[in-house]
Amino acid sequence: MLKRDRIDLKQAKACLVSYKEIPIKLVEVDFYQSLEIGAKFRIFAYDSFLLSCAIAHHTPLMTLDEPLKAVARHLGIVVLGDD
Repeated sequence: MLKRDRIDLKQAKACLVSYKEIPIKLVEVDFYQSLEIGAKFRIFAYDSFLLSCAIAHHTPLMTLDEPLKAVARHLGIVVLGDD
């Protein structure tokens, strides 16, 4: 976002502070489900991993990627920030 001048350095630093507050847990990925999602929606593997984990753990998705949000919604995944 800095590269594209969407935020400035102060905002980027504030994002890092907020990021540190997010609890992160390492989980196993269902590679077969991820492969099916990736093939069906023609998306990158890492995006399908995120979606597969959100489904498996019944958690919302946090992303700024609009195409990924659309796929998540199609799969019934709650997207943080949606109203």
